[in-house]
Formats: sequence, structure tokens, C-alpha cells
Amino acid sequence: MFRKKKDEARSQFTFLAKIIEGTPILEKESEQLLRGECIEELKWFDKAEIKGMKGEDFISNRTYVIIQDWLVKEVFPLEAVKQIEM
Repeated sequence: MFRKKKDEARSQFTFLAKIIEGTPILEKESEQLLRGECIEELKWFDKAEIKGMKGEDFISNRTYVIIQDWLVKEVFPLEAVKQIEM
């Protein structure tokens, strides 16, 4: 995705991944700050729970659209650009 606002441009790439070993954890706040992150919670949902969610349940419209694409198996090659309003 690509978004431009005034003099700011932002790209976001979303990938589907599979955990092959270990357990995901939240990094300490100090480590997150070094990367410009602010993640407060890690939570797992199954597909049925995600299908039951509404757009306002997501952190942003962008995230909601990405998940909806995934649910209907809509994929875009890396060469594609899809613009989603925030």
C-alpha cells in the first residue's frame, strides 16, 4: 500500500507468515522505542473470530481491508500497489 499526505509518503507491505519455532513475545518498551514501535498487547484470533469482527474493531481501516482481502484469498503480487484511505 502507498499513501501520500501533503509532503509525506508511506508504504506498507503485509505478509502472511507461519511460526516455525518459538513463541512470539512483546519486546520490552525500551527495545520497541528504538524501532519506533508502541505495541501494548499480543493476541491471537482464529479465522471464525476474525470473520465476526467489524471494521471498527480494527486499529485502522487499512488493517481491516488487508484482513478482508486475506479472508477471501485476495492476494496481490509485490509489483501491485493498492491504495487504501486511512
